[in-house]
Amino acid sequence: MTSSASRLRKLDKSIIEQSNLLDEDDQTEYINQLNTYNQTTYITYINYLSYLYILEIVLILLLVITASKLINILLLLSVTLSYILLKLKTDYDRIVQNVNYVMVLQLGILGVARHEFLYLVLPVFNITAPWVYKYWNNDFADQVDQLNRLKYKYKNV
Repeated sequence: MTSSASRLRKLDKSIIEQSNLLDEDDQTEYINQLNTYNQTTYITYINYLSYLYILEIVLILLLVITASKLINILLLLSVTLSYILLKLKTDYDRIVQNVNYVMVLQLGILGVARHEFLYLVLPVFNITAPWVYKYWNNDFADQVDQLNRLKYKYKNV
């Protein structure tokens, strides 16, 4: 009896040593690392997107100076509103977003009428890219929350 109990303890010990089970503190630390990774990645991509918006504004300003078209001014305002929505959080975000949607609709109509699809594609990208980033960020955060709810209590023997 004693030898079989001893063998079982040795077997249990070898299984525990080979497994990658984490105790509750390690799980919490890992989940916190995932949350930190998610937030830093989101901030990094939002910063990249804001740099792209600034580049777009500069390029559109060059187009407005050379071409002086009303459609370029609408495009400039749309990109500027997208940048404001991305970087600044105010009580008027919904209003600014709706004004931007109207401008994008006008740009889309003008772009299709003139067969200049840049005026359709660029504003749609500027509206959808932040939404996609937020969606990915929230989805990852939800999955980490689910992982947090699945924590198990495990103590090494």
